[in-house]
Amino acid sequence: NDDVATFSAAALAALVTPGADEPVIVTLNGSATGAVLTTGDVAVKSQGKNVLYRVDGGDVVGFADDDGSGTFTSGDREVFRLTDNKDGTLTFDLDDQLDHANGGDLSTLTLDLTGAFKATDFDGDAVTLNADSIRVVVENDVPAPNSEATASIKVYEDALGQGTAETTGDL
Repeated sequence: NDDVATFSAAALAALVTPGADEPVIVTLNGSATGAVLTTGDVAVKSQGKNVLYRVDGGDVVGFADDDGSGTFTSGDREVFRLTDNKDGTLTFDLDDQLDHANGGDLSTLTLDLTGAFKATDFDGDAVTLNADSIRVVVENDVPAPNSEATASIKVYEDALGQGTAETTGDL
């Protein structure tokens, strides 16, 4: 299981028919803002807080708006980061939990990250990408027992009746 995955630039460019002004280059959208949505247009949440886009340098970040301000502040949590690796790849790094509907360990949440990207052809013409065309599928994480861990305490029968008991009424 890995919390990092990589898109190749070639796979992203295949989302567009370039026409005569090839090649089409897909990069991160330096003005990405607003709510991160699923492919079903449902707001993505982390610990019950909306996940919003922000730009950090050249990266696009999804953050949990813990204070409800709509902007990234010191109390908010980074949930994921998209990075252009400058080598023809773009990396998605999941840094914090996402809220899933109940469904166990194998349930998934599909993020529509299309708005975090932009496509342009050779002479700079912008291409609008189809909705839901750039997705990240996040598998749920549920607690699992640690088969090697134990929790143990010790009590002594010899101490029975030697503790202080609280009583009420006549003795």
